[in-house]
Amino acid sequence: MAKGLLIFLRTFVVYWLFLIQFIPATVLAEDDLSIFQYIPNYLSVDYGLDNDHGKDMFVFANLGLTLKDRLLFAVGRQTETVSRSEETLDNKTYLLGYNYLPYSLIQIGVEYEYWGDSDKVTIDSFRAVLAFNAGKFAIRVTPEFRKIKVNNQSGCDEDIDSGSARIDLSIDVDEKYSLNTSYVSYDYSNNLTELGNCVASSEQLEVESRIDSVADDTQIAVGLDHYSDDETFGTSLSQAKTALFSEKYETLSFYASTDRYDDWTLTATTGITKNTDDSSTMFIKGTITYYW
Repeated sequence: MAKGLLIFLRTFVVYWLFLIQFIPATVLAEDDLSIFQYIPNYLSVDYGLDNDHGKDMFVFANLGLTLKDRLLFAVGRQTETVSRSEETLDNKTYLLGYNYLPYSLIQIGVEYEYWGDSDKVTIDSFRAVLAFNAGKFAIRVTPEFRKIKVNNQSGCDEDIDSGSARIDLSIDVDEKYSLNTSYVSYDYSNNLTELGNCVASSEQLEVESRIDSVADDTQIAVGLDHYSDDETFGTSLSQAKTALFSEKYETLSFYASTDRYDDWTLTATTGITKNTDDSSTMFIKGTITYYW
């Protein structure tokens, strides 16, 4: 876990030093709060289904406490089938976060998220957030600590520690197109591989499948957005490599969004995931967002 801590601290400090070099002094001295008046509160609700009998519902809120302080809150529930073992997880999600905007171009935040099925596998995540948005160019870095808990009957219930740093970039190619990309690499404690070796043979497949379903080695994604009046259309392709078996799975998705309705945004997303066992999962999701 020491390696994960070093990754966290090094990424956070280096990014801050890099960022400060390129911020004009006029921005750092800014005390005009008018720009913060235009940051709305919003409430978003997602509902999705897939052809593996999975479904999820997610509610997310971003609320302004003051002009520069914002509270994030989310709850969700997801049913999914774990590959290899074909067992079903009934996952719950709770997220609480805080964002601070010291200047119009900079956002700093912290988040805590709980995810999982308490009888099988859970994750506690702690994140720091640092974002810089210059309009046509935006960068966001998110160092994260995670504790993965894999429950089983053999008594091998030690936590798996994980550290990572996610980087997201967005560039406006012109007025109608923007290019997005993200990358994250994870570092795990030794328990990632040792836990599967200490369980009873009858539980080996279940435990390894639970670890494999939540422990990626790397993730990379690229996407393109197209803006047309009140509509936005986009596509993204992501690839992840699992940490336990070093297998890859890919997801291709498309979305369409409209802002034609006052204070409302409606979004439809569909896509397909090629799983590590060469099977495919098709999914569809609808999102409704209200601004005020």
